[in-house]
Amino acid sequence: MKTHNAPAAVKSVTIDIAPGDLLDRVTVLEIKSERLTTEAAVRNVRIELDSLRASRDRAIAATPELEQLTADLRRVNETLWDLEEDVRICEAAKDFGDRFIQSARSIMHSNDRRAAIKQAINRMLGSSFLDEKSFPLPDPSSRARS
Repeated sequence: MKTHNAPAAVKSVTIDIAPGDLLDRVTVLEIKSERLTTEAAVRNVRIELDSLRASRDRAIAATPELEQLTADLRRVNETLWDLEEDVRICEAAKDFGDRFIQSARSIMHSNDRRAAIKQAINRMLGSSFLDEKSFPLPDPSSRARS
């Protein structure tokens, strides 16, 4: 990384990214664009979302299998959003009982499912980037819902 006396403005950074990561980010931004409530936040999310959708459309051909995996990824990300909200509610209330424990455990399982779906996308599209984990991931073809 370069060091300078004064920081320079950086609008964005162009990187190589695995298709699963790109599609994951698109689904997260779609959820944010629907659930965030402040106008400025939604506007910022939509700017990034439009850019990433354009990158997706240039680089990745849509197929029924890919659309299904992307829909699965979105469902997992929606589940994660709800679970993380639950954990924050419990945290604010200092309630670390069964609801907190169940939500926290569900986050772990949902993140495993998310990683498995991204890995399936990357393998299907022949990505040179694979998200390696040190633990076994669930089979995304099982279509089990979190």
